[in-house]
Amino acid sequence: MPVAGVRGAGEAVLLPPPSNRVYEARVDAFSRERYAEAVEALVSAFERREGKRLAPGRLGRAGLKVYSGSGPGLATPPDLVRGVIEAMERRGFARKDLLIVDLREGRLRECGFLPPLSEGGDRFEGVPVIALDSGRYYDPQWYYDSPLPSRAEAALTTVDDVEERVVSEAERKSYLPAPLMFDVDFWINLPGC
Repeated sequence: MPVAGVRGAGEAVLLPPPSNRVYEARVDAFSRERYAEAVEALVSAFERREGKRLAPGRLGRAGLKVYSGSGPGLATPPDLVRGVIEAMERRGFARKDLLIVDLREGRLRECGFLPPLSEGGDRFEGVPVIALDSGRYYDPQWYYDSPLPSRAEAALTTVDDVEERVVSEAERKSYLPAPLMFDVDFWINLPGC
């Protein structure tokens, strides 16, 4: 729905609706097959609505941002990720040209997106997986200012320390994941449960 905006003194304009959309589908069972059907329906609906196909572009790669922060059971279901991978393959992507991204390597392992350390490897069924906590995937020029202190610092702060605490400029920076910004044509945010 268009929203009114103000251009100048007393002059209102209609702004276009936002281009970002949330697409949802119900599944009657949490199985690989049901997820695959739902993903195909959602991607097809997106393509129809937007009038463009999710196909390899200039870079030939796509990102899949998963959520594993709360651990197994609350993470993005691996079968959902498999459904998205299969949908992207049908649209011309090879598995090597997809990229699974999340914050913590340990959680990615716990949730099944990375193999155990004893086995080694950085792939989920042929798809490269990167963990942002390695620190290698941030560009110092791409960040936004966050008014919140870092989690570790906040956890160590007591009530008595609050007035004395000074937040440094570096601490306020939240760095954006460079692989999703520069290495892919687009990325898909996949939900946790």
